[in-house]
Amino acid sequence: MPDDFSAAASEVIQQTLRTLAAQNRLLLQASSCKNRQELKFHILNNTVSFIKYDRAILLESCGSGFKLLGVSGTVSPDVSENFSTLWQALASLYDSQKKYSRIRTTELSATGNIDENCLVAYNSQSGGADVLVFQMGAASEGLCLLLERWGEKNWRDKESEAFLPLLDGYAGLWSLYTKAEHSFFSRAAQRLSRKLILKIAVVLMVCLLIPLRLRIVAPCEIVARHPVSVASKIDGVIESIPVHAGQKVRHGDILIKMAPEVISEEYIAALQSFHETYAKYVSVRAGVVNDPDKMGQLVELTSQLRQDKARLKVAEYRRDNLIVRSPTDGSVIVTDPHELEGRPVVIGEKIMQITDPTDTMVRIYLPQDDRIDFPGDAAVSVILNNSATSSYPALLYYVSAQAVGSVHGGSAFIAEAYWKEQNKHSSLGAEGTAIIYGSRVPLFYWLLRRPLSVLRSRLGV
Repeated sequence: MPDDFSAAASEVIQQTLRTLAAQNRLLLQASSCKNRQELKFHILNNTVSFIKYDRAILLESCGSGFKLLGVSGTVSPDVSENFSTLWQALASLYDSQKKYSRIRTTELSATGNIDENCLVAYNSQSGGADVLVFQMGAASEGLCLLLERWGEKNWRDKESEAFLPLLDGYAGLWSLYTKAEHSFFSRAAQRLSRKLILKIAVVLMVCLLIPLRLRIVAPCEIVARHPVSVASKIDGVIESIPVHAGQKVRHGDILIKMAPEVISEEYIAALQSFHETYAKYVSVRAGVVNDPDKMGQLVELTSQLRQDKARLKVAEYRRDNLIVRSPTDGSVIVTDPHELEGRPVVIGEKIMQITDPTDTMVRIYLPQDDRIDFPGDAAVSVILNNSATSSYPALLYYVSAQAVGSVHGGSAFIAEAYWKEQNKHSSLGAEGTAIIYGSRVPLFYWLLRRPLSVLRSRLGV
């Protein structure tokens, strides 16, 4: 129950904050208008982003009637003069005892102020309208705003009440252009609702203390968790690679064939040299009994025989490793095999990897400016480019201590995360975005962390 109440309270606060932010944005845009003409255009055409209507009409009290100042979607009110008398009549129906009046045009009847043909044409065009009539500012200012919804779309009291603070702001700004004795900013402050300003201040203060989790968004890719490297066992030239990237292989399958010509010739030469030396060694050893002077030659041939035997073993090793076989079951990870064919390699040089496609993890490239202290097993949400509508949970387990060059440009810290549950939909090499969740911090720090970091780096504090 406390959690439900907390969630409901948080939702109410967020909804109120969004409403106040939208009102504040529109008022800031209105305050940047240079004259009444620009302000009039803003009120009629931009207010629709806050409260949805089909048409807005602005009128000004003039003697015993009203003067049409503007209509949304038009440059000049002249194009709408066919309905101007009807709008003036609707404005005259405003009840000053209420905050606003609501009129359904299909329920009106022709009177002295309302022409029957004009009303029929209006209802035919709009399908019948639900009209809100507002008085902007004090009655002495004589401004009236009409908001129309056509057809079956009706106004709700909640929408009308939410619009009143914004209307007060508009009225205050309108007054700035009609009262030259006051400065722009002082008149705006007088006209803006004090209650609205107080509400904004209170809500902002409360919201700035709401704890939120720090989030770091960084590019990532899916890599093998336990790859097995396949390297050349000898110096030589690659003759062919009879597998391709992604191919599934079994233990003992042929992966690499080395060019045999030079290595075979080395083996034949080493074998021939060994036999020749051994024949001389046998001959001299038999003659040492009768000729002790040959003992020095025997010692020399013994040393030579050891060297030839060692060279023969090396040649045999090279000959026996002309073919490299898979050390395990898995899938092949290799660049273009055709590019590798004919390329010389040295012993120990890595040529490809064998991986288990179901045993993967996430490699994350943290931007250098976003390196923060993460709690142990920080939660990670992974969104892959090939499955942008889904996210996959993982746990952070490693972050490098030093930044390195990133494949995405600039410097980055390498981080790695394990899946909470093995992601069967991911494939090796798939790229995407990782969202790493840090500790909870107040909203004001959540918003100002990056700007403060940039400011401190520039100021050197």
